[in-house]
Amino acid sequence: MKDIPRSQFPLTSTPSPSIIIQPETDEELSFSIRQLYLDHFDAYVFNRLPTYLIHISDMKLVSRSEVWENIRPRVKPSNRTLEEARRIKEQRGVQQDVLKIHCLKYIDDLLKYAILSHRWGVGEPEFRDMSSKIHRERPVPAGLGYKKLLKFCEKARDDYGCAYAWSDTCCINKESSAELAEAVLSMYRWYRDAHICIVHLAGSSSVKDFPNEPWFTRGWTLQELLAPKRLRFFGKDWVPIRPKGEAQENSSFHRPDDKSSPFMLNAISEAADIGLDHLKNFNLNPNSVAVSEKMRWASNRKTTRVEDVAYCLLGIFDISIPIAYGEGGRSFYRLLEAIAQRCIDPTFFAWVGEPSIYSHALPASPAGYGSKETAGVVAKIKSLASRYPIGDSGYTITKLGLRVKLLVVPAEQSGGDWSHCHLTTTDKAFPQTIRVSGFPNLKFAHGHTLAIVDYNRIDATRGMLRAGEHHFCLFLSECKEWDGDVPIMYKRSTDNLLTFHSAVDFTQELTTVCLSHHDTTLCLHN
Repeated sequence: MKDIPRSQFPLTSTPSPSIIIQPETDEELSFSIRQLYLDHFDAYVFNRLPTYLIHISDMKLVSRSEVWENIRPRVKPSNRTLEEARRIKEQRGVQQDVLKIHCLKYIDDLLKYAILSHRWGVGEPEFRDMSSKIHRERPVPAGLGYKKLLKFCEKARDDYGCAYAWSDTCCINKESSAELAEAVLSMYRWYRDAHICIVHLAGSSSVKDFPNEPWFTRGWTLQELLAPKRLRFFGKDWVPIRPKGEAQENSSFHRPDDKSSPFMLNAISEAADIGLDHLKNFNLNPNSVAVSEKMRWASNRKTTRVEDVAYCLLGIFDISIPIAYGEGGRSFYRLLEAIAQRCIDPTFFAWVGEPSIYSHALPASPAGYGSKETAGVVAKIKSLASRYPIGDSGYTITKLGLRVKLLVVPAEQSGGDWSHCHLTTTDKAFPQTIRVSGFPNLKFAHGHTLAIVDYNRIDATRGMLRAGEHHFCLFLSECKEWDGDVPIMYKRSTDNLLTFHSAVDFTQELTTVCLSHHDTTLCLHN
């Protein structure tokens, strides 16, 4: 069958009324479908594949361009595949996306790759060791790290039929700042799009070892757990963690997948302190999970580089910020800035403990969201949000602070001891006492107030607290400055989340405040 040059096809999608469009011949239809496959293949390679992959058959590192050159000539769908595409295209009322999905399924199978999740060990092969472009005669790496890489590639090829593999040890060119930045920004997507994510837990033999497994304590492995569609856990000597007798749920994927195993999911959920539904389905809609919940997952995890505390969360929050190793803790502040400009989630404010040195309105690290009270607040807000709007959906960062509408409740100090400050609201609708931990010497008087964050939003100017419901609040001090016509207030740090129980229904005008970036030198002292 002879291909027809593309120039013979009309360029306009809306024909002139005077022209009669003839139906495509079989030859023309076959050509247009083949060209559609090639167009999607080109876009897939240069926009979705990792920058470099290991070609498993010869253990050589190949670039996207090399993959494109090697595979493109083989993009020749079978007659059966072409016939299926032809039927889709000829069906009336079928959206073009259906044909696109059909094409991508074929391309995804052609380019499927496995991705490795692990803890770095001794003698890991690096980009320079594997790249044929750097050495004229590429030396064969040696050591335990390379043996691990070989076993990973063996599992990818033999167990999952992958021709390509990716490992963070050798597939990132860290000598190029541009390529390193692209890898950091794209890593979540690479794990999400992988055919299989193979997890190697060098110190574990069974799920009983999970509580002491370092893999569950590292920052980058959080996205490596959540992003992939499928996971397979291997332990010491590359023996599968899942016992042979533990079956997986029925699915269209007929190879081992620990995300389809109730036994493995329960063990992972307990070790990572992440709900089963999130483990299975987070990659389908990352934005459906509360800010504080995602931060809580990361609250006890560590990274070697301080900047990676933020960078390892970019994909989980679907956020993009410039990558700048050397900026230190400012990276986490910039992540929070980006989240504040995009999200409408009131649990963004549900943090306690040490504030950031860059803004007293924001936490210093994900650890601020790790309290048990925060987890309870998230569950409560999720329940309430299904019934009515919660909190301010328009809060934003300014040069002076964080602007937000709050329901302000006056209060005064009613006592205290060596570990707590006792506060009582001055409004009769709220007769209960509030205990503030960590401030035994604080004098709560004029200029101090409580501000409810997760109120029921009636409209743009009014908020409501409902009888019997608990809310969380901020402890604020007035400052001497104003942000235009908005008062600047200072968020006082507390060691636990302040909760507020309303005895009756209560409606009040909302107050727009600016939570100051600055320290207490601008604020009233008592």
